[in-house]
Amino acid sequence: MKIELFALTLLFCILSCRGRPDGAPKSSCSTLLPVHRGNTPQRSSSPYTITAERSGNKIRVIISSPSGEPFQGFILQARSAKDRQKTIDGKFTQQNDISKAIDCFRGSQNTLTHSNTNGKREIITEWSPADEVDEDIIFRATVSESFSVFWTEIDSSPIRMGNNAGSSSKRKKEDSHTMYDNCFVSKGCLGYPPGCVNRGDCEVLLSYANDVDGIAFKMYGFLEPQTYMAMGLSTDSRMGDDAVTECFRQGSSVIARESWNNGKSNAANRELPREKYNAEFTNGLTSCSWTAKYIQESYGRRFDLANSTYYLLLAKGPMKNGKLSYHSGRLSTQEPVNFTGFDVVEGGVDASIKIHGTFMITAWVGFVSVGILLARHFKSAFENRTLCGVKIWFALHRSFMIVALIFVVIAFIVIFVYKGGWNYETRNPHAVLGCIATALGLFQPIMAAFRPAPDHPKRPIFNWLHWAVGNLAHIIAVITIFFAVSLESSGLKESFYWVMSVVVIVYVVFHLLFHVHAWTSGKKKNSEVKMLEMNAGRGNNNMQNNPQEKNSS
Repeated sequence: MKIELFALTLLFCILSCRGRPDGAPKSSCSTLLPVHRGNTPQRSSSPYTITAERSGNKIRVIISSPSGEPFQGFILQARSAKDRQKTIDGKFTQQNDISKAIDCFRGSQNTLTHSNTNGKREIITEWSPADEVDEDIIFRATVSESFSVFWTEIDSSPIRMGNNAGSSSKRKKEDSHTMYDNCFVSKGCLGYPPGCVNRGDCEVLLSYANDVDGIAFKMYGFLEPQTYMAMGLSTDSRMGDDAVTECFRQGSSVIARESWNNGKSNAANRELPREKYNAEFTNGLTSCSWTAKYIQESYGRRFDLANSTYYLLLAKGPMKNGKLSYHSGRLSTQEPVNFTGFDVVEGGVDASIKIHGTFMITAWVGFVSVGILLARHFKSAFENRTLCGVKIWFALHRSFMIVALIFVVIAFIVIFVYKGGWNYETRNPHAVLGCIATALGLFQPIMAAFRPAPDHPKRPIFNWLHWAVGNLAHIIAVITIFFAVSLESSGLKESFYWVMSVVVIVYVVFHLLFHVHAWTSGKKKNSEVKMLEMNAGRGNNNMQNNPQEKNSS
């Protein structure tokens, strides 16, 4: 009996000490307070932030941990910015096994909470209003680090809804338009992606102008939460030994910081004193401005902005644990920049990327495509002629494939040297697919070197493997080229999709035409053989029917 009593007591203690693993109860709808008996909210500032961005009639809401500390639970609602006790009815999207929406105050899925107590560093959801809303709203949350440690009344910045939203959208367009004013007239400008300054559609824009105390820099960008934009001063157009100034969003704040590119890695130096820069986030546009002295020193390097020229680097990418992660997009000026002038400067695609792309496209779309067509449809051509001791089709096929392999290897080495090793962008499978296609391409000549003799019983196995691996590598390579278009560093426009689509269609059409030609040729040949057989048969019949003629012959 004592053992059973002890077990029940222990079980009660365990259950009472655990947070709710399946999310906040409906009793928390009004206060957003967790039912954690004996525990009170923390009085310190919250290490967690809420950001909200509107797109049309929907709002993307993110609960994040800038410090990288995980949290176990949360509860989130939309509320009025004027009366923050008033709930705004709407519907949240939920992530399987991470979050779930519950019903509060006769609404439907208008409150979001956790579905388990596993550690989380970010929650992303989308909220849409149940009815038309004509007021500013905020998103309020309570976030629990553990059962006994939690923060309440964590609010996002106000979001304009209804009639106010139109003016907000209009101001956003005006703000994004004015940042291009006087580019190349009274200030120099560099924008990403390449050519965006003239089009007025830059994701990141850097401007610079000669000032009394130095060079006045200003960066603009449409940044998601926990992303950065950065400019670098460099003696060349490559990353490495560069003085960097980055600007990033941290919750509702915008922070400017100096760092140094040591090779392909970035080392934070110091956060700029708040009085040394201006930063704001307005209507979706993040901006940072600061003045750099003519003589700059960073990590023992001296930069003379008045009398020397330097390459400008521009990049954007995600933040991770307060550090700059590998950029999702970058460009550099094609020539060194004179910061005391306003000449038109352009960022271009790096020469290494151009070499990589040109060689890969030439190899896979050009040489490999022709090589496959030769092997598939030209074996019967020039039957009695040879080249270099082998049939002409084989000599040409082998030559095209060897040249293609050389191009692929060169392109592969160039991009790895440029990237400084393996840098995989999870959002785009271009790198992984490219490695697979290259590996299959390298496997082909190895397999061919050990092929059995033509009359060997295992020769059909080799033929099928060689055909399958070659075609698979070709298909994967072409798909990889399509994925390159969405890589901002490639500098390719979306019209390249159509170019590649036409190439693929032409390639397939050639295959079909050759198949039709082979079929019609075979059919014609068969009919000729049948005619000869029929004629031969008629001749024999005539001989049998005319024995005197046969004897006379």
